[in-house]
Formats: sequence, structure tokens, C-alpha cells
Amino acid sequence: MSMCQRSFDELLSGTAVPDFYLLHQRFPEDAVQNVYQQVKSVCREDGVADRIHPGMRVAVAVGSREYSSMYDVVKAVADTVSERGAYPFIVPAMGCHGGMTAEGQREVLAHFGITEERMGVPVLSDMETVCIGHSASGLEVHMDRNAATADLTIPVNRVKTHTDFEGKYESGLMKMMAIGLGKQHGANICHSMGFSSMSRNVYEFGMTFLQTGKIAFGLAVVENENHKICCVKAIPAEKIPEEEPGLLDYSKSRMPRIPFEKIDLLLVDQMGKDFSGTGMDTNIIGRSVVKGISRPYAERIVVFDLTEKSEGNANGMGLADITTKKYYDKIDFDATYINGMTASEPGPGRMPVIMPTEKNAYLYGIKSCTGNGRGPIRIVHIANTLALKEMFISEGLLDQVQDSSHVWVDSDRYRPVFDEKGNFTGYQKAK
Repeated sequence: MSMCQRSFDELLSGTAVPDFYLLHQRFPEDAVQNVYQQVKSVCREDGVADRIHPGMRVAVAVGSREYSSMYDVVKAVADTVSERGAYPFIVPAMGCHGGMTAEGQREVLAHFGITEERMGVPVLSDMETVCIGHSASGLEVHMDRNAATADLTIPVNRVKTHTDFEGKYESGLMKMMAIGLGKQHGANICHSMGFSSMSRNVYEFGMTFLQTGKIAFGLAVVENENHKICCVKAIPAEKIPEEEPGLLDYSKSRMPRIPFEKIDLLLVDQMGKDFSGTGMDTNIIGRSVVKGISRPYAERIVVFDLTEKSEGNANGMGLADITTKKYYDKIDFDATYINGMTASEPGPGRMPVIMPTEKNAYLYGIKSCTGNGRGPIRIVHIANTLALKEMFISEGLLDQVQDSSHVWVDSDRYRPVFDEKGNFTGYQKAK
């Protein structure tokens, strides 16, 4: 133990830790049962797959955001192309992610099980682009070089609300074309006017892609509150601008929430690129560099760790107030800062307070809260911003829970447990 460690232990030793209770949320169970077959089925609807002819080279564009059954979705699209007598290949459509290198983007896909060996088709990863035209505002629009040489491209993506801007088109097919397929260079151009112009730029850049005639159709999925696919749709290219906004509205209606209007402290076990572009979904934590502060209006946010799938990209750490040395040691600053530069927004890459251990971070989070000084501290502890079916809440929030068939709290009391190195190991029932 270092002198610094001893100092923090002493300073935080008198911090009062409340009892916790396990809160449950029940969400609708309406997930698609066989995602692979459902994707193949919707590709056959309305003759969408008939646009693919024998001998064509077809790029299947895949992003860096992992979603439920992602492998099955991409595999089904690639198999559909092959069954038409065409030659599919996969291209990473993820802007600057993966450390802004071709190999890094290939590795991101490999984390999702999307490899040449498993998919049975080539994965062509390249950071080079070609200019395919100009947006209505006069900005150059770029496309992945490999996709640009294909006869057709099929963007495959989840539709959901974006973490940093609002509009008719947020995360989805239009954004995958505008930013994902633009690689770092094209993404940087699209971001160059700031997030206040992003919704318009995504639309205009996406329209430029569609006007080339190189987009066959888009395969869109929507996830339910349980992080399972509940909607699959194959949209003909010319109908994407018309149909994607409805899918976005539906996605927003299926987003889970932390069921409190106001809390003092939010504890998050892990953040990372596999959960959100900003590591933590800003719509869940209620804190965004661009959108500002919203429900649950947490005074402090503590994050314990960064996921391995993030490959060191800690974009979004600026949303936290406190983290750990363990988190810090995993940061790839090049990848993190390139992400910020590409997005023209350095705020999410700012450094929070670094504590030696998770125990120190936990206690410092409690000690630094001041906004609820007249009552018991209100704490919510979640695993990550995708896992909201269960969460631990402090006793200060009990009077705000209205037990129902959808939200309820166990009667058992729990206390946090830390090992001899200060690592948080979970909650155990209080005696």
C-alpha cells in the first residue's frame, strides 16, 4: 500500500455507507425468437433481395456498436446475398473507431464473432475513402473504398436514440452511411459543424449515398428494454429516409430507464464502447456534454472499470466525476483523443478524478455529494447502462418506489463488500 493509498483510506474511513435494497424492473418479453430466420424472411419481403443479381459484389456494412444477436443478423444478410448468386464481403462501417486503423476495426468486428472464418465471407478493412459527391450544404461526402468499388452496399445497423444529438435521424442506417462508411475522414467532415448540425448533416450525407444508386437496402433492428431484438426490417434504399424516423420513435419508446426523477450518486460497474459510443448511454445517466443534464439528475457519477471490448477507447470518461486507477491503466489515449477529434468534441475525453481503488472511489462518491444534505443519500448502483432489469438502491430512495407488477424492491437489506485490495466484490445481505 502506497502512502497515497493510506491517506485516502484515512480520509474516507468515517464515510457512512447506507443499507441497500435490490430493485427489479419487469419489461415486456417480446424478443424475436429466431433472429437469423427473421432477417432472411424480411429480406425476401417486397422483393428487397431481388435487387441483388448473380455475379454482383455486395458490401455488407457493419458497425462498432454491439447489439443482441449481432452475429446472426450479419450472417443472415451475408447468406441472403450468397443465395442470390452474388459475392458478399463485410466492411467495418465505424468511422474512426478501432484506433483509426484497418486492423483495429477488423479486431472490433472479431470481438463480436464477425470474422472471415465464422462468416464464410471476406472481411475487407481499409481506412481509405473515395469522395462520392457533396451534401446539400456543400460538404464532401466520403465512402469506404472497398464499399465504393462494390456493385451494391447493404448497411446493417441498430436504430436507437443518439447520445449527443436529437433529430429525425440519429443512430441507425442514415448515420451508418454518413459517418460509419465515411471512415475517419468522412466522419470528421460530417462532425465539422458540431453536434448542433449533426441531424441535418446525417440526413444530407445519407441522401448523397442514396443518390449514388449503390445502396441496395438497409437492414434495421430495434432492441427492447431487455436488450433483445424485438423488430427487424429490411428497407428499400429509396424508403430509408421515410421509414427510419418511425423506427427511431419506436426505439425511444422501448428504452429502459432508471426509475427515479432525482438521485445523488450513480455508481456504474463498467462503461465501454460495447455499451454506448460514450461508454455510458447519456440518455440513461442523464448527463451529456452536448445535451446537458436530465433525469435522474445525478450530482455525482462514479465508474469503476472500462470494458476489454473498448480496446482502451475511454471516450465518455468525461461524463464521470470519479473513477479508478484500474480504469486509468486501461486507457489508450490515442484512440480516445482521436475519437474526440473526429467528433469535434473533446469534452467526453476529459479525465475524471482517479482513486487508487474501487472502495476509495465508492466512498469518495458518497462523501462528495452535497445536494441532498437534509435527508438520506440517494444512490443507484448499476452494472452498466444496458443492464437495468436489476439495480441496487440505497434506503434513501425506498419512499420513491411504488411497488407494482413492473417495479418492486426485495425486503432484504444489503451492504457493499470489498476485498483486501479495495476491489468491490458485490453486495451481501446485512445481518
